[in-house]
Amino acid sequence: MRRSLILIVTCALCACNRGPAADSPEGVARRYVEAVLTGDRDAAVALTTAADRAAATDEANADEQVLTKDGESRRVQGVIGKHARITGQTATVTGEKASATVQFSAPDVTLNTLFSSYKGDPEQSMKEFDRQVSKATMTDRSEQLALRRENGAWLVDTDWNDKADRRQKEQLKSEYEKAVEQDYRRAAELSQQLVKTYPNDTGWKQERDALSTLTAVLGKVSVAVTSAGLYQGEYRIEGTLRNASQQTLQTVTVRVTFLNGSQAVGTPEYATLRSDSIFYRTPVLGPGESKPAELTGDPPAEWTGQRVRLDVTAFTYPE
Repeated sequence: MRRSLILIVTCALCACNRGPAADSPEGVARRYVEAVLTGDRDAAVALTTAADRAAATDEANADEQVLTKDGESRRVQGVIGKHARITGQTATVTGEKASATVQFSAPDVTLNTLFSSYKGDPEQSMKEFDRQVSKATMTDRSEQLALRRENGAWLVDTDWNDKADRRQKEQLKSEYEKAVEQDYRRAAELSQQLVKTYPNDTGWKQERDALSTLTAVLGKVSVAVTSAGLYQGEYRIEGTLRNASQQTLQTVTVRVTFLNGSQAVGTPEYATLRSDSIFYRTPVLGPGESKPAELTGDPPAEWTGQRVRLDVTAFTYPE
């Protein structure tokens, strides 16, 4: 009887210490935090929603600094996580969503700890870092996570997808700002994307309409090459600017495309060596006027005087 009682108590204690089921909200949250603490990015990504997995595996978001709040390298995080310990987890389920809190104890490490561990040799530096981390004061912390059920499985709903979306929007704005200075046609394309991205923003619709007007004028401004060659190591291109629009122009931006080959432009034998956008300040170019233009600069190393193509891509009105 005594032996049976001991077995029952022992089994009960084992059940208490076993932890949450791996596929429960608490279990998924715990496994996710364990993966993050040890720098196991693949394991952490596998426990997130489909949208977050797509964001994390996209090449543009692959760097930890894009998605994680601390941006620490996986190897450094792995050393810190090796000494961390999960101390508890709780979860509250509401329908297909859940919120979980994972408590853990982790070394209190600063950047100074990492810098002071540097020994020149990477392997020796990591060993010294590991030694210092093992002696660091342990601090109780917690991580709060949102989870959702997808296809019957609980998954962590991170902010990666939102971060990736914000990054892509900011990149789109940055590309637009650059294009509106150098290439109106490209800027017009990007303004269409921005209107779709921000359908309720009247400002982007006004930008799109303004660029439509600018590209209409741009289509009537041209530049023709009259001669191109090398002079004392620099390229010298002479051309003629023509303004067939009804607007007076103060400056134009000319894109110079260096070509390599002896065949007609557009055939396979012709290769583009480099394209440069040059802000060219010309004397005021009135409606219907034509004026000479001279462009100089450093050519691509492979260009020795072959053909070039010139395009007017932007302009400014007189102030």
